[in-house]
Amino acid sequence: MLHFNKIYTFSSPFISSASGLILNHGRFYVISDDELNLLSISDSLNGQVLQIRLREGVLPVEEKERKKLKPDFESLLYLKDQDSILCIPSGSTINRQKGALINSEHKVSEIDFSQIYGELTKMIPELNIEGAISYGNKIRLFQRGNGKLHQNGIIDLLLEDFLNDQPKSIQWIPLNLGKLKDIPLSFTDACHDKDSCWFLAVAEDSESTYEDGCFVGAVLGKMNEKGEIISLEEIDIPYKPEGLYINSGEIFIVTDADNRTLPSALYKAEKLIF
Repeated sequence: MLHFNKIYTFSSPFISSASGLILNHGRFYVISDDELNLLSISDSLNGQVLQIRLREGVLPVEEKERKKLKPDFESLLYLKDQDSILCIPSGSTINRQKGALINSEHKVSEIDFSQIYGELTKMIPELNIEGAISYGNKIRLFQRGNGKLHQNGIIDLLLEDFLNDQPKSIQWIPLNLGKLKDIPLSFTDACHDKDSCWFLAVAEDSESTYEDGCFVGAVLGKMNEKGEIISLEEIDIPYKPEGLYINSGEIFIVTDADNRTLPSALYKAEKLIF
C-alpha cells in the first residue's frame, strides 16, 4: 500500500472537482472538470493562486445543470517543443469536445477536437478520455472504462494530428485493468516520468460515464510503451484521485470527492516502491 499525505487544500479559490495536474517551471497547474479556470500556484505552495480563464461565461450553481453544461476538462499535458500546456476534455458528450492550449505567457487558444472525438466514438461508444502523455511525435490518450461496457484502453495518434483535429493516425488498444474489491478499475489520469508511463485507476461503483458512483479504492500503475501493464500498487487516499504528476520519485495527486461542498486537495508520496 502506497501512503499519501495531504499538503494543500484548494479552498481559495474553491474547487471541488480537480481532474488534472502538472508541475511546470516551478508551478503546479490544476484543472477542474466543472470550472472555467486553470489554477496555478508556486511549488512552494505559498503566495497567490493564479486563475487563467479558459472559457468565457458562467456555469450554473445548481449541480445537475452544472454537470450538464460543464466543459469536463480532464487532463493536462505539457508540450515541451511549444512551451505550452494542453488542456484536454473528456469527449463524453458533444459539449465536452473543446480543449485549450495555454502558452508560456498564459495566452489561451481554444482547440476543437470534435472530428477526432467523433471518430473515436464510433470505435468506443462510451468515450471518456481521462489522461494523456506525449512521447516522441505521438500522444497517448487514456480511455476510462467506467461505463457498462468497461472499455478501458489507450489511443495512440500523432500529436500534430491531434492538435489539428485530424483523425488520420488513430490506433486503439483495449486494456483490462482488472478489479479492486470486486469493482472494475478504470483510468483517471496518466503521466510520463523519464522512460516510464504511470497511471491512476480507480474502482468506482457505477456503470455510467456521466453519473458518479461510490469510490471504493485506487491503484497506481506502470506500463511500457507497448501498453503492457508492468505493475499495480494500491494507494491509501481518502477520495477519488483524478490528477497525477511524478517527478524523480516524488508522486503528486489531486482528488475529487464528488461533493461540491468538499474542496479538492493535493497529496504527496515521497517514494515509488515498485
